[in-house]
Formats: sequence, C-alpha cells, structure tokens
Amino acid sequence: FFLVSQCQLQDFILLNLTKQNGKFQKGTRCYPQLDQEHMDKFALDTKTNTKVAIKKLARPFQSHIHAKRTYREVIGLLDVFTPATKYSEFQDVYLVTPLMGADLNNIVKTQKLTDDHVQFLVYQVLRGLKYIHSAGIIHRDLKPSNIAVNEDCELKILDFGLARPTESEMTGYVATRWYRAPEIMLNWMHYNQTVDIWSVGCIMAELLTGRTLFPGQDHIQQVNLIIDLLGTPCKEYLDRITSDSARNYIRSLPTMKKKDFKQVFRGANPLAVDLLEKMLELDSEKRVTATQALAHAYLAQYADPTDEPESEPYDQSFEDMEMPTEKWKESVYMEIENFTPKPSVIAEQDIKVSELEVCRIVIFFVLYYGILENFRHFRSVILFILFSDYRRHEFYSEIVLSNLGFKLSYIVLLSYIDIIKTKF
Repeated sequence: FFLVSQCQLQDFILLNLTKQNGKFQKGTRCYPQLDQEHMDKFALDTKTNTKVAIKKLARPFQSHIHAKRTYREVIGLLDVFTPATKYSEFQDVYLVTPLMGADLNNIVKTQKLTDDHVQFLVYQVLRGLKYIHSAGIIHRDLKPSNIAVNEDCELKILDFGLARPTESEMTGYVATRWYRAPEIMLNWMHYNQTVDIWSVGCIMAELLTGRTLFPGQDHIQQVNLIIDLLGTPCKEYLDRITSDSARNYIRSLPTMKKKDFKQVFRGANPLAVDLLEKMLELDSEKRVTATQALAHAYLAQYADPTDEPESEPYDQSFEDMEMPTEKWKESVYMEIENFTPKPSVIAEQDIKVSELEVCRIVIFFVLYYGILENFRHFRSVILFILFSDYRRHEFYSEIVLSNLGFKLSYIVLLSYIDIIKTKF
C-alpha cells in the first residue's frame, strides 16, 4: 500500500479512468467507490500529486459481522480516513491503496499471454501466497479480478474481506464459485491453505487458455465440471466428506475417469501442465503448497528462495473477540483517529527525484550559457545525465575522467549544482 498524507476527501480530484480506446475497462478496482456514478474513477492526491485508488467500504457497520470485517480491513492498511469530524457523524470508511492499471481479469480478456508472462504472473501470485500463508492466513477469495497488475507486470493480491486465520472455523460460502476448491463445497468445515492453491490453478489455466476452466452456473454444475476433468473421487476421499447429501450426490453420478491434462491443455508448456496438475489435485492433502509450487521447474527462471519471504508473527487475537456492532465501530474510529503515518518508500523516492531535478536544472543552465562550450566531449555526457536517473555520485563513479579539462568541467558543474541547491 502507498501512504497518502493525512488526507481528507477534499484532497482528492476525481479523474476518469476509461479511455477512448477501451484499454481501461469498468471493474478494474482503480477507482474511489463513492457511488455508482464514479465507478470508473481513480483519485489524485493533490498534496503528493500521486494517483491512488480509494475503496469505500459498503455498509461498514450494518451488523457486528460487517463491523468486524471493517476493523480487519482498517488495521492492515497504511492509510485510512473518514470525512467525519466527530464520532456522532462517523458512517463512512475510505481505504487508500496504490493505483494499479488493471487486473488479471482485464488482461485475460484483452490480450494473449506468452508462456514467459504466465510464468512471471503465476510466480508472483505464489510468492505472495507463501507470505500470506506463513502468517497463518487463508485468502479464500482468489480470482483474476482480485489480482491487480501494473504496467511492469507486477502484481498485488487484493481484497482480504473473506480472509481468515488457518485455525478458524470455516464457512462454506467463500470464494467466487468458478475458483472455489471442491472441498469448500463438499467438506466445508474442514479445509486448509491449499484452497488458495486450487484457485491459483484455476487462474493459471485461464491465463494459458484465455477461458474460464470451471464456469459453473450453480453449485451442482460446478461440482460436475470438476469431476468431469479430474474423475470420480476415490472411496477414501468420499469418506472424508462430512455432508451426507454431497457424498450421496457424487455416488449417484456415473463413474468418470480423469482426463489427460496434456490433451486438455494441448500446446501449453509441458512444465506448465505438470504444475497445473499438481495445483488442481482433487485431494487437498496431496495438493502442493505455495512453497512447493515455487520450487517447481516451470518457475525456475524466477525462483529465488532467498527472496521469497515469510511473514513475521501476526496478532490475530481480535478474530476471536465478540463485541456488539457499536463497540466495533468505536474501535474502527479509534484506529483512524490514532493512525500514525509510517515513512513511505515513495516519499523517499520523491526526495531523490527532487535532488535530481535540481541537477538537471543546473545542467540546462550550464548548457544554455555555453559555460562548457570548450569541452564538447563532455557535453554528450551531460545530455546523457539529463535523460537518465543517475545521481551525482553514481555519475561520478561510472564516468572515467580521462583528462584535466574533463575533471575541471566536472568540478565546475558540481560547484554550480551546490550553489543552486542552496537557493532552493
């Protein structure tokens, strides 16, 4: 998340996200959800001139369940605000996040991905899941529209509204149906973190083919589509299903054999098919974990165990707390009021950019007045720095100062930079 400086709603200018060429589509999650009229907007923080996405929580205090979910969302943010100036007016909660250009749903619909793209995207999702799972959290609602992508193909996993600690009692109504693991529908009180791996498998299949793998129209058809691909579950699997009606329904179906994944995903990288088969394992006990999937040969060109971090211990004690709606509301309000901004990585970058801009201004000044006219060989280097992100010390270390005139030119340049900087 990107920290937006202590913001109020008036600090944001709404800008239209939709373009004439249709590259940005409705539902990209890059908007402040202020009302239906503004569903395709993003925000510009006028204090930092940074584009951000704002999410307004729908009915944050409608019930104690909604209020607890709101508290869960708020405590994990780097910035949050409310237009209310006092508790008696407190009704709305706004979450501020980085602006991502699109999501995987947009990308699958608008372009065909190369195998390298699929590798990189799947690797990043699994890397994020490894971190989430190491904190003892199950996302439970992974789908293409919950995975944001920027122009560099970098991902962020979004929407933890259904996320739960691993040891929590589970409920059956989680995840969008098409990406929902079979054990959620068949054995809903007992499942583990690999429900997220199943979802990644469904997403990966969609990236490879451009089509939804299991587009069930209802609960029953979803089960049928899964069994049609993976075959009838074995007796041991059926015996673990706690729902009598679900178990009896599967037993009533004709016996199905598992299909050959190489034929189903004909033309795909064989290593991709192998990883896909390991993630779409019907038995969750045999399904790969995020860590195991990251070590698969298909992701070898990106895998780096030293750069696949795990989470520090995470305080989830509030998950077991039971409080009335008003108490949760008070807790959320206190979190917002007492929020202390943390140093922002982007803020540090802004300082560097400002320093670089000063250097560029000085170089333009030097070039314009011809102070270095006699050092034409140096001018090309100056032009290079004008259009690069090198800072002074990097510039000095990279360039060989081969003669006295060159060295003197460089010293004069730095002197002008230091003089001008004192004026800012």
